[in-house]
Amino acid sequence: MRTTALLMVSLFSSIAFLGASIYLSALGDYIPALFSFIAGIILLSCFLSLFRELRLREPSSG
Repeated sequence: MRTTALLMVSLFSSIAFLGASIYLSALGDYIPALFSFIAGIILLSCFLSLFRELRLREPSSG
């Protein structure tokens, strides 16, 4: 349950940071958009590594 909550938080926050990056770049604030994009990519990589670890822990059916 805790891992699932951590997965959801990392996924939704990465989507929020990437969305903020697009919004800020549309406004012309390129430096904050770059930092937001980098934070979104870091959180997305955390999500993918957590998801991969969770998939490896599950017993294979068969």
